[in-house]
Amino acid sequence: MRTVWVIRHAHSTANTTEVSASMTAEGLAFANRSAGLTERGTTECLALAALLPEKYGITPATTPVAVSEFTRTQLTAKSLGFEKRTPHPELNEVEHGMALDVLRGMLRQNRIPPVALAAAEKTLKRPPTENIWVTHGLLVAGLCTMLGTASQYERPVPRQCEVRQLTF
Repeated sequence: MRTVWVIRHAHSTANTTEVSASMTAEGLAFANRSAGLTERGTTECLALAALLPEKYGITPATTPVAVSEFTRTQLTAKSLGFEKRTPHPELNEVEHGMALDVLRGMLRQNRIPPVALAAAEKTLKRPPTENIWVTHGLLVAGLCTMLGTASQYERPVPRQCEVRQLTF
């Protein structure tokens, strides 16, 4: 058995509803690899950074962390104080290909898209070696569902900078 702490990235420009050059033609910015953190995201990181040592026993300055290849996870980890950051493609955002309203409707019904479950299964087959992962919400929801822990949380997709403990 292995236990890891999974952190959803902080609020980023990919989480805004503003129409900008970073958004796709469909108006969604999910697949934007270079979306940075918003001011709100930076504030979320500062709040969580203060909790990591005391609440979770994590010392970011000396603990290696796995991040996705997306800028927002890397910036979140850096803002949390993690100095040893290693990108892992298996932690990348799930490419769901769904319209935002359809995806949100599924999640409100606590249904996780099959593509997210497949991504979670792939991640669990070849997990990063680090015990702290900074990744994306839909992948975390898929991981929790696959591991049977989703019902422990108020919602399937974690909030920005939410920390979840996974054992597998």
